[in-house]
Amino acid sequence: MKGITEIELTDVRTGEKEKYTETNLVTNAIADFFSHNIDGMLFTINGNTSDLYGNMLPLCPNGIGGILLFSDTIEEDPDKYYAPSANPCVGYASNDVNATTNIMRGSMNLTETKRLDNGYRFVWDFTTSQANGTISCVALTRKWAGLAYMGDTYNGTNFVWVMRSRSANSSGQARTAHINAVEIYPENNFLWTIGLNTSNELVIQKVRASFTAVGLNDTMLGNNYDLLVTIQSPLQIS
Repeated sequence: MKGITEIELTDVRTGEKEKYTETNLVTNAIADFFSHNIDGMLFTINGNTSDLYGNMLPLCPNGIGGILLFSDTIEEDPDKYYAPSANPCVGYASNDVNATTNIMRGSMNLTETKRLDNGYRFVWDFTTSQANGTISCVALTRKWAGLAYMGDTYNGTNFVWVMRSRSANSSGQARTAHINAVEIYPENNFLWTIGLNTSNELVIQKVRASFTAVGLNDTMLGNNYDLLVTIQSPLQIS
């Protein structure tokens, strides 16, 4: 992929415009998202298709449907995905229109943003009261990250949930296995858990999980629970 950024500044008093055009480095973030997403940890585990489709796919305008503006430049390294914490974020925007009072957040131009024959064009608008400051770096991000930034009072719950469960669609046994996990062996695709049964007896289990290998029948939805070993202690916890 190849990216081109054009910043157009308009003097609201005179109408005079200034344009700045630069080419962009495309990092390995998207490729690594799909190849290094061990055990589907970046998705909720209830199996709802909206966890992936609509949040990340299609990539335009979801997976890369946000923008971040920084005060300082960022090193152009395809393996570096995050801006240094010392680099102030001037503004941001998502793939929607900002209807809040957040003066750091701009709005996507829903008319000019569209699919092209050879790619996709994003257009974001910032009013004179939004994203004020020095802008030395522009970076694409996913749509949720374009709603806020780390340390921002508007951040809400827009960050990634790790193995979040919110529905009975996820196997109760699968949820318990991840909650009770004490040792994990990604290279061998199993984990050890320690928990209690309904009689308050200590139970140690070895559970198979799709960390680095996916079987033909694995769904990656958090419903798989392949029990390999169970050790039940006669000790009762009271």
